[in-house]
Order: sequence, then C-alpha cells, then structure tokens
Amino acid sequence: MCGWMKLDAFRAELDGILAATEGDALRLLRSQKVRAVEALAASLDSKSPATKLAAAKAVLELTSKTPTPTATDARFTAIMAMLGATP
Repeated sequence: MCGWMKLDAFRAELDGILAATEGDALRLLRSQKVRAVEALAASLDSKSPATKLAAAKAVLELTSKTPTPTATDARFTAIMAMLGATP
C-alpha cells in the first residue's frame, strides 16, 4: 500500500467521498421505486404466462415479508418508552 493511503486525512477524505457516492446511488434507486412497482404491476398483464407467473410470485414475496426494524423504529420505541415512563 502507498504511504499516502495510510494517512488519516487521506482515509477520512476517501471515506467521505465513498459515503457521498453511496448516498447518491441510494437516492437514485429510491427515486425509481414507483417506476419499478408500475413495471411489476404491468407484468401481471403480460401475454406470457411465464412473465405473469414471475410477476405474481414477486408481488406475493415482496408483500408477505415482515419489514425489518430500522434505526428510526428503534429511536421511536425508545422515545415512546421514555414518554411512558415520564410522570
């Protein structure tokens, strides 16, 4: 590894750039959710039985999963517990 890659300032800057790039990519993907759902819904009307079946399976699988708790859920639960414990 090059010497400059071991510098804390370089690593911090690189980590910041990578985090920003990942954030941009996630925002782009999230912005396409509605289009993806519309495409999946349109596939349910496909003339191809295989496409229609694959779309139906995808809808059933995606809608039957229990959502994974998020950090926001944990914070909300903690706040509600604090409020409940307040006289």
